[in-house]
Amino acid sequence: MAGFYGSPPVFTKETVWYPPVIEDWGTWEWKFDRSSSETWNQTLAVTRYLVEQSGGRYFVGSPQLGSAGDLLSLMRGAQKLCMDLVEYADEVRRGIEVLADTWVQLHEEFYNMTLATNDNGGVLAWMMLWAPGRHDQLACDLSTMISPAMFKEFFVPEIEREAGWCEYGTYHLDGPEAMRAHLTALLEIPGIHNIEWTPGVGCPPTLSPQYIPMYKKIQAKGKRLYLLAQPNEVEGLLAELSPRGLYLCTWAESEEEADALLRNVAKWSARRGMIASP
Repeated sequence: MAGFYGSPPVFTKETVWYPPVIEDWGTWEWKFDRSSSETWNQTLAVTRYLVEQSGGRYFVGSPQLGSAGDLLSLMRGAQKLCMDLVEYADEVRRGIEVLADTWVQLHEEFYNMTLATNDNGGVLAWMMLWAPGRHDQLACDLSTMISPAMFKEFFVPEIEREAGWCEYGTYHLDGPEAMRAHLTALLEIPGIHNIEWTPGVGCPPTLSPQYIPMYKKIQAKGKRLYLLAQPNEVEGLLAELSPRGLYLCTWAESEEEADALLRNVAKWSARRGMIASP
């Protein structure tokens, strides 16, 4: 969405980035012209092409449009935005409102566009998740840089609004600081049904003991839990956690190793009194 609102995408072989464009809140105007936005029209054309060519062979995920906090941190610059939460609070709130409204509107369009292709459900492609209804990612990676009070004041209302659109909402919780500071607030949002957790680069791995109490807190609240795990972490995680509503995203070096891991998962889950489906 940063591109839709005027930040020209910068492509490299590895990624895409959006440079700051909000220099002065006093002169900034929120404009999204569908007819002239090259980023929007490319996004729309790619999605339509994938739907038209699918022929029942694959699902088509909605484009990752971005959440308000992370979009604003690109369009304004993260350091400036953190100061703006104090010095230009009303302007930031207005930006969050505009971006949240656009998020809901566009997700509804993409959901309806891909519905038949996706077996009448919603697909969150990068997590390899399908749900039988409106489903997408909620997030605020900027939250690692702000206090719990500011997170609740500025961004929880946005998350609640977007989660209200979702029939199955997945929150992308990125980094130990975000989990430590904001998990309690997130667990109180009814529209968040699933929490995906990633430790982030340079942090202790998923099975590290300091994370286990927070995983259990998520499960105790009745939320589903999605964890990125090394294959050698799977047994330890299942020893600590309920397999009910638990998604472990892992891998194997061969089909034989994958089959063996699935057999072991059934055994490790049974130790806790229930069988997990492969």
